[in-house]
Amino acid sequence: MLKPLTIISNGSRLRGILHEPEEADPDAPCVLFMAGPATTRGGPHRVHFVLATALEQHGVRSIRFDYRGRGESDGDDAAVSVRTMIEDGIAAQEHALGLFPESHLVLVANCLGCVAALRVLEESRTAVAGVLLGATHFGETQGTKTRLREFGHGLRIYLGKLRRPDTWRKLLRLDVDWHRVAGALLGHSARKYRPVAQASRPGAYGLRPSRFPGKTAAFVWGADDPSLSERGFYARYCAGHRWHFREVVVEECDRSFSRPGAVEQLSSIIGRIVAERAHSPSSLGGWP
Repeated sequence: MLKPLTIISNGSRLRGILHEPEEADPDAPCVLFMAGPATTRGGPHRVHFVLATALEQHGVRSIRFDYRGRGESDGDDAAVSVRTMIEDGIAAQEHALGLFPESHLVLVANCLGCVAALRVLEESRTAVAGVLLGATHFGETQGTKTRLREFGHGLRIYLGKLRRPDTWRKLLRLDVDWHRVAGALLGHSARKYRPVAQASRPGAYGLRPSRFPGKTAAFVWGADDPSLSERGFYARYCAGHRWHFREVVVEECDRSFSRPGAVEQLSSIIGRIVAERAHSPSSLGGWP
């Protein structure tokens, strides 16, 4: 069952959806989805919607929402930044806590949304785990080779889109967000993201151990994702926070996880994390 939500973040109204199972498992954590800045609450290729539907069928509640300036939420599209994404994520997790005060929270994020989700995970007592899909970061910690791979990866995606008729229709209508295209090609290092990137990226220099150790951070990359080469950064990041680091590589897949069979693998990974973090783990079975 889908129920509309309104979340207040820094004075702006965020529109969201609660996936409420007919028979919700009271021991299961609630899952909060956090998309990247270029997509709405459905996630890339509607992956978040599909995953939330699968969780619902297993009795697990989940929430998807649009950041301010995205989708149906209030705000200016041009004002979206890593900082506003973090603020919106914190507001969404507080809203989830108000709805389900006895539940833990598991965050599921993709791309640059992982940076915001990890910041929420650092500060939240109720968020006990994160599943980070295609986690990327930027700034001084990202190597030159990775930046070149990011550019080549984005270029291949957009060249592939030129084979699709709907792409040419958008081009002829001049209905193209060139800023987002530039952000994808440059690894989200466009000018508007740089100032907050240095201040808010996880694992910034001088990292202090989290006040909430013992959490689980599961990083899932496609084998063709250029960010995979920097996974050691996140292993050190988790060690610094005294969190459990996990790494999963999905073969024949990039960071969009749009290839056949990828979503089923993601559903299984998320389901196992949710089951582990349930108040009564034995109550959540059936995950492959």
